[in-house]
Amino acid sequence: MKHVFLALKGALFGIANLIPGLSGGTIAVITGVYEKLLDSINNLFKEFKKSILFLGIFGLGCIIAILAGAKGMDYLLKYFELPITLLFAGLIVGSLKTVKEPIKGKLDKKAIIIMCITLSIVIGLLFIPFSKATGSSLKFYDYILLFICGILASVAMVVPGISGMMMFYLFGYYDVLMGALSGLTQSFGSSVLILIPVGIGIIIGLFSAAKIISYLLKKFPIYTFAGIFGFVIGSIFALLYEGGFVGFIIDFFRTDNLSAFLNRYDYGAIFPIWASIVIGVMFFFMGWLISDFLIRMSNKNKEEIKKPTEEELRQIVEEEIKNELKLSSDELFESLSKSKDDIDEAKDDE
Repeated sequence: MKHVFLALKGALFGIANLIPGLSGGTIAVITGVYEKLLDSINNLFKEFKKSILFLGIFGLGCIIAILAGAKGMDYLLKYFELPITLLFAGLIVGSLKTVKEPIKGKLDKKAIIIMCITLSIVIGLLFIPFSKATGSSLKFYDYILLFICGILASVAMVVPGISGMMMFYLFGYYDVLMGALSGLTQSFGSSVLILIPVGIGIIIGLFSAAKIISYLLKKFPIYTFAGIFGFVIGSIFALLYEGGFVGFIIDFFRTDNLSAFLNRYDYGAIFPIWASIVIGVMFFFMGWLISDFLIRMSNKNKEEIKKPTEEELRQIVEEEIKNELKLSSDELFESLSKSKDDIDEAKDDE
């Protein structure tokens, strides 16, 4: 039964990583598998059988959820782009406290510079003509970028509060990836050609770049989180820009006929613009509340994990005493007995 629950946790992790703005790392913390997941990745060759069993079951649930959910996500982005974009934006805004907490009140000039650099990189990516093509018309450099996105996404996946799928969204390959996942049964060959470089990038990222991130978080936590925070802030603007919201604002101020503009269907194939705006605003706050709830649950779960039992406290105290005195229990007893004998002899001499 525990394997079934592990697969279900993997499914939740997979669904989270389908959604730009929702952190798979946060879901892993909430479900209590985050530390085990990192240990299994980092100690795969040291504890191969144990690690491969965990990763296999967890990964199976994750893959099934991704394949099942990709088609639904593809449909939602096709017909409800503006509301879904605002939902994703709400998820990111709600998760800001996770990244902000480690650097709150600790920023120096270097940290602020790093934050500005990462923010500028994300904004700069929006003005680079990355591919917006479909899977059938990708060029060679597109596959290279898909490989790079896979590496970046896998690194982001293991950092709570950061969305791995956001990388594909920033580079303009989110629709391509969703199309490949949802079209495996219809166009297997072209879908696999897209998924292979992504998969290789994810594997390399998990076993190499993720360790670098872990090292940076350990050695330079403030600077690392400052860089991450700049990236997350930038990703909010990038999401709104790529999702059509910025274009909607520009069109709004340019329009001469407000009524005709709001009743158009450009920003939602099912609803007119005015309805998409109303639904989008509701989705934004819903995403914010979902992120806030997940973070609260994550923090609660971490506190419960860290809280030692009474028996564990007793063992910790005993270990500390032994280490402090550098004596085993038998040696401690012998030392105390010898001290008692010395005291008795001193009394006899008196």
